[in-house]
Amino acid sequence: MQGLFSKDEPNLLVASVAFDSPLDKLFDYQVPSELSAPLQVGQRVQAPFGRANRLQIGFCVAITDLSSAHPLKTIRKVVDSRPLISAELLVLARWISSYYCCPLGKVLAGMVPASVKRSLSVKPPQLYRLTDSGRACLTNQLSVRLGPKQRAVLQTLAEDDQSGSPGLTRRSIIDRTDCSGPTLRSLVHKGYMELFAAGDCFTDEQPSEDATLSPPDWSPNSQQQKALDELNGVLVEPCFGVHLLQGVTGSGKTEVYIRAIEQIIKLGRQAIVLVPEIALTTQTLQRFRSRLPGVCVLHSGLSSTQRRQQWLQIACGYGKVVVGPRSAVFAPAKDLGLIIVDEEHEPSYKQDTQPRYHGRDVAIKRAQLLNIPVILGSATPSLESLYNSQRLPHFSLIRLSRRVHDLPMPKIEVIDLRQERRLRKGLHIFSRALESQLRRILDHGQQAILLLNRRGYAGFVSCPTCDYVLTCENCDVTLTYHRHSRSVSSGRALCHYCLSESRVPANCPTCGQKLILLGIGTQRAEQELARKFPQARFARVDSDSMDRRKYKDVLERFGRGDLDILLGTQMIAKGLDFPRVHLVGILLADTSLTVPDFRSSERTFQLAAQVAGRAGRASPGARVVLQTFNPDFPAICFATTHDYNGFARSELALRESLGYPPFGRLARVILRSPSLSAVGREANHAAAIIAQAIGRSQSPVSSHGPLPPPIGRISGQHRLQFILRAPQAKALHEVLSKARTELFKLPVHVAIDMDPVNLL
Repeated sequence: MQGLFSKDEPNLLVASVAFDSPLDKLFDYQVPSELSAPLQVGQRVQAPFGRANRLQIGFCVAITDLSSAHPLKTIRKVVDSRPLISAELLVLARWISSYYCCPLGKVLAGMVPASVKRSLSVKPPQLYRLTDSGRACLTNQLSVRLGPKQRAVLQTLAEDDQSGSPGLTRRSIIDRTDCSGPTLRSLVHKGYMELFAAGDCFTDEQPSEDATLSPPDWSPNSQQQKALDELNGVLVEPCFGVHLLQGVTGSGKTEVYIRAIEQIIKLGRQAIVLVPEIALTTQTLQRFRSRLPGVCVLHSGLSSTQRRQQWLQIACGYGKVVVGPRSAVFAPAKDLGLIIVDEEHEPSYKQDTQPRYHGRDVAIKRAQLLNIPVILGSATPSLESLYNSQRLPHFSLIRLSRRVHDLPMPKIEVIDLRQERRLRKGLHIFSRALESQLRRILDHGQQAILLLNRRGYAGFVSCPTCDYVLTCENCDVTLTYHRHSRSVSSGRALCHYCLSESRVPANCPTCGQKLILLGIGTQRAEQELARKFPQARFARVDSDSMDRRKYKDVLERFGRGDLDILLGTQMIAKGLDFPRVHLVGILLADTSLTVPDFRSSERTFQLAAQVAGRAGRASPGARVVLQTFNPDFPAICFATTHDYNGFARSELALRESLGYPPFGRLARVILRSPSLSAVGREANHAAAIIAQAIGRSQSPVSSHGPLPPPIGRISGQHRLQFILRAPQAKALHEVLSKARTELFKLPVHVAIDMDPVNLL
């Protein structure tokens, strides 16, 4: 034990360390004087932790010069050569920890990509640049004979040098000159060019290595120009503000984003663009890289090397534009001037594991800390953002009410599936109207998008005699049937929650009768599409059939016209822009209506409106066929007339009468355990803790629970929850700040979900 604890010394340097653990506190350690370099806040350290003194890695979040009344353990080593968390991001992390009731160590661990944390010494990207000897060769000052490829390489580096760029990567040179690796090594060996670490030379003024940037092929219309004029003021003289850009689908929101970012780059600053899903980065990156320099991407689909390199380029200031899903909000941009949240209404911006942050709200907080603007873009903004834009002084609303080139919105035809089934025998996923429209677009060489937001072949495997339904052994949900061949028993039943897979029995295990398949999914729709339209070239796009590479390939084929139809889930419902799409079919608009959640109507409207907007983006005459069992439901009615404002007024009035967000705030406290009796017993203790916290805070908070959630068991974990409601978030925080320490001590897993986006 000698050396584990330090002796009481005056003027002791003490580091506060946050570990990635459930313990909701910081730990103090002595900073040893023999460290090779001074410890900095934001670096990771290795230190003995717990009674067993096992070495663990945590973030240093503060350093104080204090004398200690108690002996302290000593930091063993500093892991990083530079801070991974800047002072600005540390302040943001502390806010996330407080607001979302999560230990600071878990927040910090989630802010840095795992690939960066795994590499103890992050290597900067390697670049090539021209030497004086290389310049002399090009100007014939040296009597040296160069091969065509060698001259092309040196000429490319010379052009890059004249543009002010620090150098080019190996891949960039090979792509531009079609040379080989030995050619590059030969030129370096002869001293005509040199290889160096880019991290030592990047500055904010250095442009990207992008070769050519294409100018826009059209000018902004009057509404876009008005939006840009309003934004330019806060971009040139930065000040915090949230600008909600509500633009109908096809109104040119992306063009507004690009021109705003161009302004930011001219000022020598960086921008972050958030998209709701990794899949949506494909087209976004193509558009941005054709117009903007230094576009980087951060998401989990990259390899470890790629993600580490992109992260470092951003940290060095070389990456001017960062594109990615919610975690990209933590990009280490050192001179951030603008944050854009595209499709800000999407629930996928909410993290469902600790820290349970909302990417949009964290983006707003980061912009506030930096005193910079943030743009929230959507054709169907969340009702919370719309309400804030009408009530809060730092919010503003910018509307783009018409499409580019004044193209009309597509006409929507509603098909009542109840009546359709009375007129046709058998199961038909495609109505007669939709089949007719599909034949029309195929005859005219046009394209279609078909949406069905359910994966698999069928939603239920059941017995018509005894009502037996095949359910998951680990979760309280039915299994979804995924077909492998024509035989039912040859397929597999999958749980979309715990991802377990079960074999489908040939007959009912209860009564022995033949099982049947109920419900429809994209696999079943794919089968019917192939049967009814054998001449059509189509692809199914869902998470079962696509990885990121396949998805990109399918989009490229569809963009070239090699495919006639895209059939898929919500992956194809938003963010895509294909000018030849003249038909959108919504095979079942009711999928969200059956979800027991107060936001189900809003999600139904948003999904229908978003996918309908994929049609007619380049020419008039597009059609949308919307199939539903509930044609009179308000969300469906408003969607068929593209009436977002009417829907918002109706839904906000209902929310206000019930006290739901945005007229009140919610938080969930979820307890889970493999033991049903344990979770029930500890739920009673949790109820007492919450009641005491409400009493001490004297805040207007009501607690409902313990209640079983709609899905009582997931992955073998039984669950009970409390729903806390209050008029303001401050009241909820007063209660949760008093209760969180005791709640986290309970011998079951406890999660606190502030501002939940679903109650399942």
